Amino acid sequence: TGSPDVTPAPAAPAPGDPVFTARPWLSVVNVRPNEVDVYQFEVALDSGFSEVVASGQAMETSGEVTAWRVPEPLLPRRTYYWRASAGGPWSEAVSFVVQPRPRAYPNPFVPDRDGVTAITDLPQEGEVSLVSVSGALVRRWSQVLAGEVLWDGTNEAGRPVASGVYLWFAGNGEVSGKVVVVR
Repeated sequence: TGSPDVTPAPAAPAPGDPVFTARPWLSVVNVRPNEVDVYQFEVALDSGFSEVVASGQAMETSGEVTAWRVPEPLLPRRTYYWRASAGGPWSEAVSFVVQPRPRAYPNPFVPDRDGVTAITDLPQEGEVSLVSVSGALVRRWSQVLAGEVLWDGTNEAGRPVASGVYLWFAGNGEVSGKVVVVR
């Protein structure tokens, strides 16, 4: 159902905020907290929304806000505009700047609880290597197309790795980070 007479209020990101991921979450304050509304989100290169680059829907679940994640990576160091509707007028246009910071999450990573950890906001179409602190190769992914790899805590042979710190390197080694595994 929609709420044709109410305009949702953008919650996050706030106007001009940097977002540190290429696939940000956008959220609005729910227009009718005790009702189920479907929200439409749009992301564009301009405040007039003539160049929409992403759009989608999110259904209010519970709480005071409803969030939607941009499905495809946005280009870094660019200003984008977003807005939302609950079946009626669009909210005000809100700008944000994409400043991705490659990282792993959850981190620390508990495989039995988390299932996988995502190493995200990586260079497109590159390679990612995961090594032990002694430098031994643990896992390698090639042709990272979505800017993200999911790691289940296993090595190349499919065996669980031990608790400890693991280092990851992407591209030509210019992007790196660490993942702490807790068993």
